[in-house]
Amino acid sequence: MESAPLVGQKVDGARAACMSAIAAHEECLKDGHDWLTTVGWDCMITDEGPVFFEGNVAAYRTPRRMILTSGLARGFRGWMRTRGRRILRA
Repeated sequence: MESAPLVGQKVDGARAACMSAIAAHEECLKDGHDWLTTVGWDCMITDEGPVFFEGNVAAYRTPRRMILTSGLARGFRGWMRTRGRRILRA
């Protein structure tokens, strides 16, 4: 088995990067992009802080993920019965 030396290690700047990604997503939602429920933000952590260079709309991959197992499919159907429908109606 290969070694993974970074597993469990604290990465300076990771919390700031996560907080910036959350703020960026909130800005997208404020701009009326309610359909943009999942974004994969690509960034690197530099000495000056996190630098984001793109956001990938992950909704294109979601259909494959939500039916990988019967449990995931049931969970997604349950989500759609509650929060999901509100988003689709907006």
